Amino acid sequence: MTSISSTKNLPLRALVIIGIIITLLFAAWQLLPRTGLSTDLQPIGQGTPVLVLTRDIHYLGGADVLDMLKPMQIEYAPGLLMRVAHQGHETSRQFSERHGSRDGDLLLFDAEGELLGSLQVPKNQAMIRQWIASLLP
Repeated sequence: MTSISSTKNLPLRALVIIGIIITLLFAAWQLLPRTGLSTDLQPIGQGTPVLVLTRDIHYLGGADVLDMLKPMQIEYAPGLLMRVAHQGHETSRQFSERHGSRDGDLLLFDAEGELLGSLQVPKNQAMIRQWIASLLP
């Protein structure tokens, strides 16, 4: 009798296990970084101005700034590259330490890689546009 009873519960157990696996996969997918902006900082000083956002997933300011930058990327391309310095990457962490930037800060570099200025956690796109216009000809 026990073997018949456990056989009946097999489909239910399989559904529960599949449900748990799907839930775990969804949770893991939600934790993946969704920047839409490259984390490659190599283009700095390579002939095109670069705007870099310092991003640390443990804080919220950078996420808001990132959401503002995503639609602006198309508007400013190809004359201005936009990049993200994720603090989870060692090279990005060193970059941020070298320039004294924190989550949500923007750094603007000219075509030769010279730092033109920084903006701490801008509140809106208009503020970012005005700042870029004041630093780039």
